[in-house]
Amino acid sequence: MAHDPSEDSLHERQEVLQLLADILIAAVDGLKGFPEANEAVYPKTQIQLCIVHLVRDSLRYVSWKEWRANWANLTPFFDYAPEIRKVIYTTNAIEAPNAQHRIQHVLAQ
Repeated sequence: MAHDPSEDSLHERQEVLQLLADILIAAVDGLKGFPEANEAVYPKTQIQLCIVHLVRDSLRYVSWKEWRANWANLTPFFDYAPEIRKVIYTTNAIEAPNAQHRIQHVLAQ
């Protein structure tokens, strides 16, 4: 059976969630199961889908069904002031340090 690298990523995110005491809003990139994992640990957390990822994905194919299916997890963005929106509209600021961590972890092995 082939190893699925996305499983490692999901496992890492679950470990991070367990370290946190509370989360007000979680900006997520659409990794399958992450919103559900977050909700299981932090049921009051608002889920905000990464707008950059959604736009990037929509450029490949425009599917209004996808946008509508995710609308509840996209709209929390609009509840916040512009200063906060700059921080939560994308997961890229989080992904860069995580990528560096994974590279260093692989090199250390």
